[in-house]
Amino acid sequence: MYKRSSKEENLKPDDCLPTSIIKVGRDRIQIMAIGKTVKNRINNQTIQTKREKQKKIWNKYGWPIRTIDIKDDGGEEFARMVQNNKGKIVCDGSFKDKKPSSAFVIITDKVVRGTNIVRGRGKDQSAYRGEMGGILGSILTAKILFDKYGVTKGSLTIGCDCEGAIKACESYKIPTCRWTSYDIVCRIKYEISEWKNFKCKFRHVNSHQDDIKKFEELDKWEKANVEADLLAKKTLLSYVTKGCPSIKTDIQKGDKWALLVDEEQVTSKIKNTIYNHIWAANGKAYWIKKLGIHPIYAHFIDWEMVRKASKLCNDQKRKQRIKHMANIGPVGKVMFRRKEREDPQCPKCQEEESNMHVA
Repeated sequence: MYKRSSKEENLKPDDCLPTSIIKVGRDRIQIMAIGKTVKNRINNQTIQTKREKQKKIWNKYGWPIRTIDIKDDGGEEFARMVQNNKGKIVCDGSFKDKKPSSAFVIITDKVVRGTNIVRGRGKDQSAYRGEMGGILGSILTAKILFDKYGVTKGSLTIGCDCEGAIKACESYKIPTCRWTSYDIVCRIKYEISEWKNFKCKFRHVNSHQDDIKKFEELDKWEKANVEADLLAKKTLLSYVTKGCPSIKTDIQKGDKWALLVDEEQVTSKIKNTIYNHIWAANGKAYWIKKLGIHPIYAHFIDWEMVRKASKLCNDQKRKQRIKHMANIGPVGKVMFRRKEREDPQCPKCQEEESNMHVA
């Protein structure tokens, strides 16, 4: 039994132990049990702080690393493999309904996986862009793990089933805005150039080998490709199921200048996009007026179908078609105005020969 004291202490004695007590009188308590102290206990707030810190590290690079799954050793085995010139990553993309995704798998005993949804306008998206997004995600993931474990030199091989993407990354040429997905290509080349003591190689991997061989018969590259392909498809399905939330387009170090049209970043066909954005509306208004179409019926015109039909013929026929529609082609009315004919009448029916009459 202990005597009650009104004195308060702010510091906990080193030899104190947790106890369970009950009150047995007005001035008395009874100790029922004595416990043990746990040293170096980590509270929930500390764990949450560490998780937020790790999340900031991965989110710092934006959309190329949308999700990351690192188990067991936290990627240290992969970092050491790169240090020993044996690092291997396989990436693959998926594309459906103008939406690309990609995934990458690090080939180690303790697998590291990552996914992303590739940003960009629907009309700029392609399966090729999805493959490029997988390569960029692979490189950035490797970079983070190198910094984490202090790896300063080594060799990394990235496997991809898109030969066009590999050629773009290995090309000595400087990417321009005429290149398809030039923004991702520029970023990839920048990240590789920052690796002063690293050697980054690319390897072509045959895709969908599980369709013609048993999974057990595949080599490690082909198995990783199958896994990355399934993971990319799963990621895209999840993204669509969630309503396709918008993807941030923050400029990162290594990105080139960005062109936004109607709040969307343009990543291909820059020249055509700017021209159409400025002149398309004026061109449509001109033809509506030229052809005498009433404004009420103007919205029924399928301009996309007109564009596709125009591409079906060569340049010479396209020029003839435009002249005919504008009524400046070689018909009787125009030839008479140019004083190249004696009258504007049609030789067959004697009516005025205009573009509409010939049509």
